[in-house]
Amino acid sequence: MPPVSENPPGYRRPWRGRLHCVRYERAYLLGIFAEAGLELVRFEHGIETDGQSALLFVRRD
Repeated sequence: MPPVSENPPGYRRPWRGRLHCVRYERAYLLGIFAEAGLELVRFEHGIETDGQSALLFVRRD
């Protein structure tokens, strides 16, 4: 999987319009947040009504 893909074909449903779905490779996404000083506490895939995932981070200073 590429680090980032916009409206990936064959993923969950047909996407139309820019940025309807942006899919991140997990290590890539967590790296971005780690660089900002954030640590993932909770990840729930696809639980939101529109299929989005929920991520909860804490700041580790």
